[in-house]
Amino acid sequence: MAEVATTQGFSPLHLAALPGGPCSVCGALWPCASERTALLQEYRDARSSLLIYLCLQLIEALERNPVDVAAELYSRYLGWVPPPETSGDPTPRTTCESAAQQDSRHAVHAA
Repeated sequence: MAEVATTQGFSPLHLAALPGGPCSVCGALWPCASERTALLQEYRDARSSLLIYLCLQLIEALERNPVDVAAELYSRYLGWVPPPETSGDPTPRTTCESAAQQDSRHAVHAA
């Protein structure tokens, strides 16, 4: 097995040996549970950056393994990321969804 990277005496970094490949430390599909925990901690204040990073990893995995099922890769790379925190609204909506709801409310009142 290849030499394992570490950070300043902490536990080994759980990185994929190749895009789409298994973790170089524990052998689980990347991102493994340890790497997910580390990524959530590292990007705790930058959720969008985490998603961009994971999307880039997903694209590399698809390029390397084009026969993999996209839904499986989505679940593996992005499906585990928790939804954004909300303030009181238990169902976060995108700007497009919010705008569509407002438009439909206005249409009802105008009729």
